[in-house]
Amino acid sequence: MDGFLSGGAHRDRAVRQERLLKRLWTGWSADRRKFLAGGALASGWLAMGCQSPASETAGQTSDWPDWAPDLDKHYAAVDRQSSQAVDLREFGAIVDGVADDTQAVQRAIDSGVKAVMIPPGRGLRMTGSVTIRSGMAILGNDHAAPIIWEGRDRQAFLVQPVEEMFDVFVEDIVFDRVKILRREGLSPSGHLVTARNVKNLTVTRCVTEGVSLCYLSHLRRLAGLYKRKNGAENVDPATVAGFASDHTRDLNDFALIADNHIDYGKFHGVVIRFNFAKHVVVFRNRGTFANISWWGGGARRGEGGELQFLRRVKHCYIADNFVSGAIGGIYGNNGENVTVARNIVKDVTDAGVDFEGCIDCIAYENRVINVGNFGLATFFAAKNIIFRDNYVEQNGDAATLPERYGKGRIGNPQGKFVVGLRSSGFSDGDSVDVTFRRNNFVWSGDAGLGACLGSFFGSLRFEENQFENVLCDVRYFRTGRLTVVDNRFRFTKTMAEPVNLIAGSAGVVEITGNTIEVEGAMPAGSNLILRELPRPRNSQTRITSNRLAAQARSMVIRMTGKPALRTAVQIEDNGSIPVVVENELT
Repeated sequence: MDGFLSGGAHRDRAVRQERLLKRLWTGWSADRRKFLAGGALASGWLAMGCQSPASETAGQTSDWPDWAPDLDKHYAAVDRQSSQAVDLREFGAIVDGVADDTQAVQRAIDSGVKAVMIPPGRGLRMTGSVTIRSGMAILGNDHAAPIIWEGRDRQAFLVQPVEEMFDVFVEDIVFDRVKILRREGLSPSGHLVTARNVKNLTVTRCVTEGVSLCYLSHLRRLAGLYKRKNGAENVDPATVAGFASDHTRDLNDFALIADNHIDYGKFHGVVIRFNFAKHVVVFRNRGTFANISWWGGGARRGEGGELQFLRRVKHCYIADNFVSGAIGGIYGNNGENVTVARNIVKDVTDAGVDFEGCIDCIAYENRVINVGNFGLATFFAAKNIIFRDNYVEQNGDAATLPERYGKGRIGNPQGKFVVGLRSSGFSDGDSVDVTFRRNNFVWSGDAGLGACLGSFFGSLRFEENQFENVLCDVRYFRTGRLTVVDNRFRFTKTMAEPVNLIAGSAGVVEITGNTIEVEGAMPAGSNLILRELPRPRNSQTRITSNRLAAQARSMVIRMTGKPALRTAVQIEDNGSIPVVVENELT
């Protein structure tokens, strides 16, 4: 019987599950109102100088993209559709939590009706996946029975055209107010919906327990046509796989994932993973042990990540979500025009908000707390990436998250880096261009200091940020231009070993207008500002008008390697800290 419960036990279990889901839904609604309208977390938003997220009843926010549907109108349309939906019991569903209703659901889908309603009951038991090949709506309401998911498939609902019809799309798919939970005794698994080759997909106001929400992909990916190894610096593996080289009409288009509550139960599930898609809204979801990510192909050099290629995830708006307990928080490969705004990311093992091989993306007013690797990050080529008005706090606890979650480590999680750049093969030109503006970086651990981790960059700018016990040492070989301007650095923790508070080795370095405050004595060998000259290129240095309040020993300009071809240095008006030039030339 594969561990199936007896009929009576099933009925008892279904009653408990239904009660649990009602508590989950009621609790989530209360928590969300508290979160969005000024509860315990609102003070954090205000302290960051951020606007509070939209209220629960607001259809959308002031930065809502003009290409996205009006959310209030969408919900009104779904409610009208609900009044015309056909009850699943008309297709033979029993909905008692005991009978297997899988085939009844498939009959309803195959009947051609445009909307079906999940009726009240102790549970809509599904033991396998059902397939949707044309537009329709799967609807619930406050009284609908939960789906009790017992399947071994990757999803309860599979939406896709006939396989190998790579340029055909299923259109107008709606899931609203559906509740799904994994049967007791089975490990968390699967998604409510997997969709491939879809246009106009909406998944809204759904609740999952022990099940992920949504996986959006493409038949070219399923068929194995996209292979990163087929790429080269002048060959886009996406075009080799059959995607167009001059337009994006062959991508998944328009998805709305909003107001859902996902609790996967253990590390880790997903709110949504979307591949080869454009015009995606992920709004006001809560993901416990679940994250949000995208994939537009390989981002490594020679594997699809070259800047001249047509990016394969475009125009995304990811806002006002809460995610925790996963590998990363909100991240993705090969995206363009992606906005990540006002989200909360907490207790993830890798990066909080991460743009990998992305172009023209922005992250603002997010709150990132305790992540294993980097709070805010870029990998591979990262052109015109802006992080502004975010709050990132580390205290070291995230270094042990992999062990606590019972999973292997990704990278070298130390729980101390607020910022990380990893160019991973892109080490020339302007392929990495990143700005951090008006962010608040905080180390709150009992000992030690937070830090920033550097890599190659063409241009890296820190402007008007607050660094609280966080070092800004981003020295890296052969970097381009480093600008550190009008930031405030404050250090109240004891420094156990020599440190460099601000340090850079780019060809052009500008460190101006910063305020540096250090309450205690700095260990011997420490520097307020360390300028390490590159080798053997021309270099320019401007260190001026910094306000220094510290028991510092020196500001150091260190010349290493072969003599620079030309060195232009301007250092003035930086208080009374002595300037020391150290030569280590060969």
